[in-house]
Amino acid sequence: LTLDRKLTKGTLIGEMVVYGGAHGAEWTQLATVPVNVTFTGQGTLAKSTSTYRWNDGSSSYSSRYTSQYRNAIVSGNIGAMGFDPALSSGTLESFKSFDMSRSK
Repeated sequence: LTLDRKLTKGTLIGEMVVYGGAHGAEWTQLATVPVNVTFTGQGTLAKSTSTYRWNDGSSSYSSRYTSQYRNAIVSGNIGAMGFDPALSSGTLESFKSFDMSRSK
């Protein structure tokens, strides 16, 4: 996966292995299919920060996660399956930082 810093475009090129099988049975490799998918960023680049705090009874913890994201149109194909850009949307997100601290 390649993704530019401003999330205007991402590409996923490679191969995907497809497996099949019944619950409780061993999975069988069915096929290897080519992947060539493009994500084109749409709209405003947004930023997100999430902070979590918790206590396990003996220590307190705090974490902070920051990221940026943008809506995207999906095009290309996975094997014979194509994406209709008019109907295919998603979100591009890039991880910026994660910090965690512990105190007693």
